[in-house]
Amino acid sequence: MPTPICMGLLGGTFDPFHLGHLYIAQEILTRLPIISIQCIPCRQPPHRPPPVASTADRLAMIQLGIETHPKFSVNPLEIYRPGPSYTIDTLKTLHRKEPHTIFCFILGEDAWAAFYEWHHYDEILNYCHLIVVSRTESSPMPWPTPWLAQHETLDPQALTQHTHGKIFRQVLPYCPISATAIRAQLAQGKHPRDQLPTPVLNYIVMHHLYQAIES
Repeated sequence: MPTPICMGLLGGTFDPFHLGHLYIAQEILTRLPIISIQCIPCRQPPHRPPPVASTADRLAMIQLGIETHPKFSVNPLEIYRPGPSYTIDTLKTLHRKEPHTIFCFILGEDAWAAFYEWHHYDEILNYCHLIVVSRTESSPMPWPTPWLAQHETLDPQALTQHTHGKIFRQVLPYCPISATAIRAQLAQGKHPRDQLPTPVLNYIVMHHLYQAIES
């Protein structure tokens, strides 16, 4: 049997792809035993309004944003799958295609707090580990203690020693970059160069994206 590799999965609308996404991905690669990260843009988030930019534009922005990062890639499987983008469906597809890969799904505190609302959330840990990006070690993990104790680990090496079923909290300094705030600035004619990779900003300007869409 091939030696399992540990791959990070970073989902989201990426509307647009910004330096906060890069920051999280780079820190996860540096701190944890993960060899690469796939960005998985969501076609239609189940619990949020639809993205502003088109699927083609969002894919292009991700590709531009990661072009100098060889350990990052983009996987468009949710983009090309009709209907709401459910994480459980994505994980099942990835597991069928790469049965010897260990997948670590990365999510922030806000997403983690609403994890119980996800479609078939109770099946997700059958196909991956969860990496919860937290701002502080004292941030509460909003789940019943027995269930959390069954899955939570403090040892990052557990992500490679088990194929699935672990929850690891990775504390990272807070990154204040927000896609909503970026879109608002762009709608006002501003160019937030300190929040976007230069190729992404150039693409947005060239294609006149996010103009006058925020009040």
